[in-house]
Amino acid sequence: MLILKKKLFLFILFFINLCVFGQNINQNQWAWDKVGLDGNFKRLTGQRKIKVAIIDDAFQLNHLGLNGYLYKNNFDLPGNNIDDDQNGKIDDHQGWDFSDNDSDVNPPLESRRKFSHGTKVAGIIVDGLNRILTNSEKVIQILPLKSASDSRNNNYITDGYEAIKYAIDQKVDIIICCWSGGIYDKEKEEILKSAQKANIIVIGSAGNFISEKEQYPGAFPWVMNVAALNSNLSKENVSNYGRFIDIALPGDSLITWSIDSNPGYLSGTSAATAFLGGIVSALYSAYPMMKAEDIDRLFKNACEPLEVHNPLFMGKLGAGVLNINTLCDNLEKPANQSIFNNPKAYIDLQKAPVLVFSKAKYPSFKIINNTSVENKNSLLNLKTWSGNFKKDTTIRLIDLNAPFYFKADSFQLFSPSKFKQKTFIYYEAQVIDSSFLYCSGKVRITEKKGIIDDGSGNENYANNADCKWEIKVSEGKRIKITFDEMSTEAKIDQLYIFNDFGTESPILAIFSGQELPPQITTWTNKCLIWFVSNKETNYKGWKLKFEEVE
Repeated sequence: MLILKKKLFLFILFFINLCVFGQNINQNQWAWDKVGLDGNFKRLTGQRKIKVAIIDDAFQLNHLGLNGYLYKNNFDLPGNNIDDDQNGKIDDHQGWDFSDNDSDVNPPLESRRKFSHGTKVAGIIVDGLNRILTNSEKVIQILPLKSASDSRNNNYITDGYEAIKYAIDQKVDIIICCWSGGIYDKEKEEILKSAQKANIIVIGSAGNFISEKEQYPGAFPWVMNVAALNSNLSKENVSNYGRFIDIALPGDSLITWSIDSNPGYLSGTSAATAFLGGIVSALYSAYPMMKAEDIDRLFKNACEPLEVHNPLFMGKLGAGVLNINTLCDNLEKPANQSIFNNPKAYIDLQKAPVLVFSKAKYPSFKIINNTSVENKNSLLNLKTWSGNFKKDTTIRLIDLNAPFYFKADSFQLFSPSKFKQKTFIYYEAQVIDSSFLYCSGKVRITEKKGIIDDGSGNENYANNADCKWEIKVSEGKRIKITFDEMSTEAKIDQLYIFNDFGTESPILAIFSGQELPPQITTWTNKCLIWFVSNKETNYKGWKLKFEEVE
């Protein structure tokens, strides 16, 4: 009877997981549609075995979704309390807990929901593997590495870099780090350099601090650093952004594996990083000709720009959002791409000339040689355009061994001579300061009536805005101000109205928030309107009418 009850329990657990897992696949389809993986996508077949290390807080190893994927270290037999492979870790047959220094990577029983991040990450990764590959369980092995201590009140990753060192020793192909934090550290950089030398692909999250600040390990140059997008392809609210981002992927409330039969969700850059991790793992297996050193180029060159959806983050969401179909096409039948419009990409000089432009205005670009070629003295022609001004420059390939900067809105690069081997030039658009995007500086107005707004139109106003309007009407008259629109971050992004031109003048009013302010009238014929915003949340903005009155 006891055996029967146990079998019944396992069947119910299996059914619950099966239902939830199937539901996940359907409900995350919006995210897969954004990267081109819809119902017309023909699944690929994995050609080589790939070992993927996931470094996270904990992993529910008995989850049915992991069945068939878990890597087993057969050099260390389980349960014999002997370090068979003599690597200093006893019974590390199925991963290792670097924070508690034992072989159990499962979450603590009393805190399974709190320590559920790693299981949810694995669920998103496996979802991608199943969508892309026909034989994912046969070619993909997951090595779970726990880096958060059971004894702590939180599930923060504290020993992630020790886990990276172990993953390198285990000769994994891919390391996925859905976590970030800390400051630059030379020792940690050396660990990641070791991963690079071992031809291991490292994927890291940009961080969920709503900040333009590097977070590690993602911000190290040889790690694929992932920002998060919502269903509109706009930056997910919590996601970091900046020049250090490599790529952006969906990360808005992705449904994943359940924990204790509770629905599982994951948001932000962790979700986006796991989303990319599944894609990279699947395609790396499906295309054996792909090398680790090719990953950054192949993925960036298959991205679509995000500027139209993110006017406040131009060039700060990496190369854009991945299109899987473009990537597969480039691998199967490389096209001669002559026009680039994304902020980051690689130019193949064998196929140049190439024109690089963007709908966004960039004051400068950076280019650098990305390959080692025989004739470094080969000459390159660089044509640049800034407005109506055109400039021709001749440079040597060897000059691009260090970054080469130039001011331009667009450029064209080609070589008069042919290269016998592939030679890639990497470029990045140097991003404008978004604080000048819509309004900036000081504007003097002498008309008797008019309309003033933050300048953003249908978009949200800019971060770090600092804009002033000085209004002067006829002597002896006053100025009546009526608001038509008001939507700003309450008590943070504010509109000040002074009774003269200086900020030291008496303040008539300070407005913010979502409600229309009352009509006000100045005491004199002059006033200063001053709008300021911080570097984080922004809204639709404001609009007002002014007119001269008695």
